[in-house]
Amino acid sequence: MTTQVSRPTTPGRPRLANVLVLTPVGPDAFEGDPGAANSSGGVYGGLVFAQAAAAASLSVDDDRVMCSVQGQFLRSGRFGVPITYAVGRARDGRSFSNRSVEATQFGQVIFTLTASFHVPEDGFDHQVQVFDAPGPEGLPSMSEALTDVGDSTRDWMQAMLGRVPFEIRPADELPQVAWTRGETPPPRQRFWLRPYERLSADPYLNMISMLYASDLFLLSSTLPPHHVVLPELQFGSLDHSVWLHRSVEFDDWLLFEQEGFWAGGGLGLCRGVFFNRRGQVVANTAQQGLIRPPS
Repeated sequence: MTTQVSRPTTPGRPRLANVLVLTPVGPDAFEGDPGAANSSGGVYGGLVFAQAAAAASLSVDDDRVMCSVQGQFLRSGRFGVPITYAVGRARDGRSFSNRSVEATQFGQVIFTLTASFHVPEDGFDHQVQVFDAPGPEGLPSMSEALTDVGDSTRDWMQAMLGRVPFEIRPADELPQVAWTRGETPPPRQRFWLRPYERLSADPYLNMISMLYASDLFLLSSTLPPHHVVLPELQFGSLDHSVWLHRSVEFDDWLLFEQEGFWAGGGLGLCRGVFFNRRGQVVANTAQQGLIRPPS
């Protein structure tokens, strides 16, 4: 699995080809690089999710593709120390395989994952979700879209953007901009994403890269009605699921639509959908997370 870098990037920005490569350390056991710290000093949840999914994939025959993956975040991971992923082979049937993964650091389980794999076959095909977003060409970059938001929010977002390996273009005005006019936008947001580095045609690398991105901004979709941003809260992903519907072509742009459809009791529940340029649904995702207001 190789990549060729031909898009502009920033020194210090993580490369997918590095952070998604696992080192075998035993039978069905792997180690992964936790990368740089996130804004709270821990490890970005999407990285752990993607590395655990990669470990599960490496234990499955090549004729099977991942169709669903669910993860639970138990403890915050710490950067600077490798994460160990132990894979359990729950089942290998004629059409499906199932795997479980435990991610550990310092002898403690920080994350668990279950994944299902399916031998591709023909079947019924329809989708209800409608693609109606403007294309990424001509849209402002995330940095440009942040021009009119508050200084503290802009600084936090700019620092976060420097730690993710994706080019991001909002498909709509950011909720934080609407706040400056005294408006309360709905709990929805849409972004075009693509890796800064060009990916090979390897479907495995494209899929794992999308899983890495599937945690990006998702929990923040619960916040627009409340006029707060994540750095003002105690926040974190608690559980995260992705259902994969077709081959991922992440060397081109994917649209990530997000909706925070419920919040209460310090928790938020959100869902998202990835579309390719042709308007086809590539994957659906759902997440529950902590959005605890300051005391």
